[in-house]
Amino acid sequence: MLWESTDCTGVAYLSVNTSLSGPSNHYIPSSSPAIAVGPPGSTVYVENGPPVLKTFHSNSVGARATSACVDLDPFPLYTVSVPARPLVDMNTLYKPPFTVR
Repeated sequence: MLWESTDCTGVAYLSVNTSLSGPSNHYIPSSSPAIAVGPPGSTVYVENGPPVLKTFHSNSVGARATSACVDLDPFPLYTVSVPARPLVDMNTLYKPPFTVR
């Protein structure tokens, strides 16, 4: 998960597949929507818009309530991503820790 802010707040973005052999940052569409789990809590995010090329200053690492926010400055990431919308915080439905089988 990626953010334009330095503290993993604001609109969340999801990394998407890009071409390794074609033009730099060439988006490769998928038949499945991009999804991820990130802060706050264990929120499930789903793809919510077309791909964009943006500069990101933070990302979250991990998919649990203890996910760490990493400030990417002074080396921000410039990449293709899709905006994401929060669907549900799994911590409000299940008592952590939980697993998917």
